Amino acid sequence: GVLPLWLALRSADRTVEGVDVDGVKVDQGRAAARSAGLGGRVTLTRIEPDWVPPAGTYDAAVVSDVLYVLGGERAEQVLAALAASVVPGGVVVVEETSLTPGWHFRLARLQETVSVRLLGLTDATTIDFVPVEVVETRLREAGLRVTSRRLSPWRLHPQFVVVGRRPAAALNGST
Repeated sequence: GVLPLWLALRSADRTVEGVDVDGVKVDQGRAAARSAGLGGRVTLTRIEPDWVPPAGTYDAAVVSDVLYVLGGERAEQVLAALAASVVPGGVVVVEETSLTPGWHFRLARLQETVSVRLLGLTDATTIDFVPVEVVETRLREAGLRVTSRRLSPWRLHPQFVVVGRRPAAALNGST
């Protein structure tokens, strides 16, 4: 919901496509986009859990706090598909919960367990946090140049961000 709207608001030249398996969240996001006057620049689509983004389509692909509800194997498939979805010069941004420091991670895991399993705020059956090293490795294996960093240690929940850039094709066809 909110991330595609925020991205569209950051630049009038940007169009954003957001996807979610939760139809209610998609409907709420569409209403918010219309209300914010972003209807023509934000497309929100309800997808099936096995959806993959089309290859070679996007300038940027962003996934934020989603991989942990997919399960390890599916999360790795999604990372490979995201990497394939960006054009030469494109970027993949992954923001997820870090497993360190331990006490921060345990607090984040407890919150997500309550949100997913007890309150049903997220439509998921699994909680399986993906280590930053796995994200980095999968994006590198897909041919992206990868950088990563832990977000502020003062945040309540430990987060990391990994940025993978697909090398731009040179004019002569080489990379």
